[in-house]
Amino acid sequence: MNNLLDSNKRLVALMGLLFSAIIVITALITIGIRENLLFADEVPTSSESGESQQEDISVPDDPNDTEDGIVPPILPEQDDSPLVFNKPETMRGVTIAPGREYLVGNDQSQQAVEKQIDYAISEAIRLSMNTIILPIGNENGVAYPSGQYPQLAAGFDPFGYAVNKARASGLYVYVIYDLLVEEIDGKLQQARDIDVALLDIVSKELEAFCKTYKVDGIMFDKYTNPENGDSYALYQKEGMGIGYDQYMLRTAQRGIEIAKATVRSHARGTQVGLLLQPVWANDAQIEGGSKTKAEDTMLYTGNADTKSWIEKGLVDFIMVQAQGSLTDGKIPFEEVTWWWSHIAQQQETPYYILQSADKICTASIGWTSPDEITKQIIQAQELEWYQGSGFNSLTALTANTQEATDLLVKYYNNEVSSDFILAELEMSQPKSATYETYETVATFQGATLPGIPVTMNGEEIQTNSSGYFSVSETLSPGENKFQIKSKDKIINYTITRKVKVIDHVAPEGKLSVEGGMHVTVTVYAYDGSSVVASLDGEHITLQKTEEEDEDTSAGSSYVKYIGSFIAPDGTSASQDLGAIAVTATYEGTKENATGAYITVNKKAEIGSGDPIIVTANQAETFPDNTVDDYSSSAHFPLPKGALDFTIGDEIVLSQGKDTFRYFMLESGQRVYSKDIISTNKEIDESNTIQGMSITNDGKYTSVILPMTQNVSYTAKYTSKEMSFDFHYTQNTPDSITKLTKNPIFSSATWDDSVLTLKFRVSNGMMGYTASYSGDTLTIRFNNPPESLSDARIVVDPGHGATDPGALGNISGKHESYITARIGKKLDSSLKNAGASVHRIDTDGSKKVELEERVSQAENFSPHVFISIHCNSAISTSAKGRETYY
Repeated sequence: MNNLLDSNKRLVALMGLLFSAIIVITALITIGIRENLLFADEVPTSSESGESQQEDISVPDDPNDTEDGIVPPILPEQDDSPLVFNKPETMRGVTIAPGREYLVGNDQSQQAVEKQIDYAISEAIRLSMNTIILPIGNENGVAYPSGQYPQLAAGFDPFGYAVNKARASGLYVYVIYDLLVEEIDGKLQQARDIDVALLDIVSKELEAFCKTYKVDGIMFDKYTNPENGDSYALYQKEGMGIGYDQYMLRTAQRGIEIAKATVRSHARGTQVGLLLQPVWANDAQIEGGSKTKAEDTMLYTGNADTKSWIEKGLVDFIMVQAQGSLTDGKIPFEEVTWWWSHIAQQQETPYYILQSADKICTASIGWTSPDEITKQIIQAQELEWYQGSGFNSLTALTANTQEATDLLVKYYNNEVSSDFILAELEMSQPKSATYETYETVATFQGATLPGIPVTMNGEEIQTNSSGYFSVSETLSPGENKFQIKSKDKIINYTITRKVKVIDHVAPEGKLSVEGGMHVTVTVYAYDGSSVVASLDGEHITLQKTEEEDEDTSAGSSYVKYIGSFIAPDGTSASQDLGAIAVTATYEGTKENATGAYITVNKKAEIGSGDPIIVTANQAETFPDNTVDDYSSSAHFPLPKGALDFTIGDEIVLSQGKDTFRYFMLESGQRVYSKDIISTNKEIDESNTIQGMSITNDGKYTSVILPMTQNVSYTAKYTSKEMSFDFHYTQNTPDSITKLTKNPIFSSATWDDSVLTLKFRVSNGMMGYTASYSGDTLTIRFNNPPESLSDARIVVDPGHGATDPGALGNISGKHESYITARIGKKLDSSLKNAGASVHRIDTDGSKKVELEERVSQAENFSPHVFISIHCNSAISTSAKGRETYY
């Protein structure tokens, strides 16, 4: 009996040990099953972003294996059909959300809500959108009938109505689907604990959704695994053995894997996407990166390694939320969007941006300007892998605050250029932000985007339809401060005014003149000054004039006061008249200044001068009764080789830093001293013009005059004729009273030493050149072309290189940029019409100087020289064209 009891005790003990071992083994197997089922890698991760791709699905040995309620991910059935996705070529999407665009107001009946949806869809179409983005719900529930989540509507399906309405309107439909959520305190929120039970609910809910709604794309949000006080306990329960950090990361990933598998199984043609937070990583993590990134940003948030998911091919597309502005240092739009574009491009994953339309014209950093959202689109289009944008609020777009949406739609519809939108406050005057001046007024000229307010010291400035403004402000003696502001750009000016009534007097330095010459005195003084001048005790009357020259500019406080005196007749000795004395008074301030010291040369006797020969190819001539350096349209050049005599001493004119020297010629013309030299050739009054022939080679009409001496001449032009008065000439050839075939002239007649060439057509000349070859003078006239195909034209775009010309409101695209483009278009148009064109190239880095432009034109021998400029004006009402010829 005792032995039996002992045997039974031993048996019970043995059975107890065996039972304990079974429990331990079962527990270990259970843990292994949990790990294998929650974190298995069998779910496919191949990329499926193409429009037509096949998917290779591998299924675990026992997909239906369960243990303690742990459910494996739902895997798609075997389907060898190609994956074909329906997606816009370039997305223009707008978000229509429950609680904001529909299911709003007191009346939430089916009829009222459907009317709200109809309006929202029609507005999206009006705004040139091609895609509707529908969030499934909000924190109060979902907008469709659900067996798992609280519902926003009772008895009908507003979400389904929105999907069908959008599809019927020809719009693409994308959904923002909150994935890992649960009801907490009556609100639908991010789930706190991600376990197998939650994933089972998620998969069932998503399965029912996919079976009910056929949409083009589902992008998942709220897919993270946030850490809380229960996270480690849950890890101990379900994830021991893989490490806590890895457990947290892989739990969120398992949610996405299950979601993708569910969509593939029940809505195979629907794209799976991620709605990404605006995070980004440093350059070091991107091979070939070229932009500088903030150092303190994370690659992922909420234990969701989204970059890794993209690289594993878990999604078909991504959309990044661009919450920051172009000038936001914390969430920089450019850097965030560039970084994700680079990641997407590496994996060839379609990439979209969700624009923060709800921030338009708000106080958020960088969002005060109405053009911010459109500038972001322009910036995004520079990204190689960008495929369109969505806007996070239809309501914000329809509000059209400060016409921000109008600008966006105009850009989308190619009604306004990116250059126009990127224009910002640019100042053309003043040139410097801090300077000293003697001016009494400061003129502020600039431009910005039309319709964008500009303020000066807090008060709005009036701009014209082009965004241009011009404001003149009176300066007080001493320091003056001004602040110009438009959008986020501020320019501060500090202008110190000094008082100087007389700017300068002309002429200055030393001036030697001939007796009887008219000498013009110009005083540049404050507008409104009382100005008087005298010379050698004689009063010089001065009058204010509005004429401008190289020493005046539009908007200057200085104007010209002009008077003249006649030098006394020359005598046998030179006469010193002294310096010109000037006094000006302005607002009680009196100033004195002196002009040139005047000397009258001794009287010259005709015939006492030295013989000279012209050495310049074309010697410029000036009037003989004045002394200044202004070219005159009534005076024509003398050709190289022309003979004449000087009369009197050299005339010297000092003008600022420049000194000009001239000689008077007996023929009555004044020339530069540098253009002539003395000659031993004899000149007398007996020149004979031995004949005259007029030839026409189709391109030029040449008047050929052989003569015994290369005499000088004086040319005159009227609308009916051109004449040449040959000096020191006694004999001339016969006239040609009728020219029947010449394209320019109808006759060539002589009257003593004057040759008159009558035009066949009024103003029928297009320029000429004259030259001596031996003793023969050839005057070659340009024949007017019979058609544009016969014309030779030089196109000269103004400014260029280091000389921008007038400043515009688009950085780098000032006058020189515009004239160069106009020049190219004009060049092309003229050539297409058959003209021979030489365009002066101003696009290089070296400025093309005026002398070089003239040289290129002369070498081309054109009929017409066209110089293109885009001048600025003080008046904002200035418009039209100004033409000089």
